[in-house]
Amino acid sequence: MHIKVNSVNLLSILDKMWKEIKINGMRHESCERRILNTLINTDGISNADISLEHGIAVIQFNEKTLKLKDVISIINGLGYRAHDPHADPFSIIVSMFKK
Repeated sequence: MHIKVNSVNLLSILDKMWKEIKINGMRHESCERRILNTLINTDGISNADISLEHGIAVIQFNEKTLKLKDVISIINGLGYRAHDPHADPFSIIVSMFKK
């Protein structure tokens, strides 16, 4: 079976990256909803899922429009401590103490 995908659609799909972000400071489902509502109303983010239980957000966004650090800043601006779980440990520690 062969699936035909035109190059414009394929490039559009490839531009949208799925990334995981670790979020500290969520305590209730309302925290989940607050972050989710903010993210899905942000230009460049096409999909998001937040897990209070695991303390993570999985986000699909267009890297031509938005960078991962921008998404992290948006979450931090809501009063939570977000970071890339795949970043080096030193940068995570430093980001946790920034105000």
